[in-house]
Amino acid sequence: MKPRDPFLEKNLCKAINSKHVIELGYKNDVLTRTLEPYIVFEEPGTKNITLAGWQESNANKPLDPREWRKFTVGLIADFKMLSKMLRPDPVFSSYDSKIYGFNIFCAVDR
Repeated sequence: MKPRDPFLEKNLCKAINSKHVIELGYKNDVLTRTLEPYIVFEEPGTKNITLAGWQESNANKPLDPREWRKFTVGLIADFKMLSKMLRPDPVFSSYDSKIYGFNIFCAVDR
């Protein structure tokens, strides 16, 4: 289990609740990624606090497609809320306990 950062978790939830796109530095990346954040939750099994959403871009790998990604919050090196807003996909549901478990910190649909 990675160490927790309550301040970062709170700010990630602020971005999710206000539906802002974020920019983050992850692990050993040199450049940042842009993400539409959807949910922060305790990953079933690992107990890591996890951020999941649509990664719009990854400057480290510019050819990567837009895709659903999960990030261990304890490995996020830096974070910035952008002015760009996201429109949540109506199909997304944080209520699927098989995927997200029962310890949801915040989600765009709650």
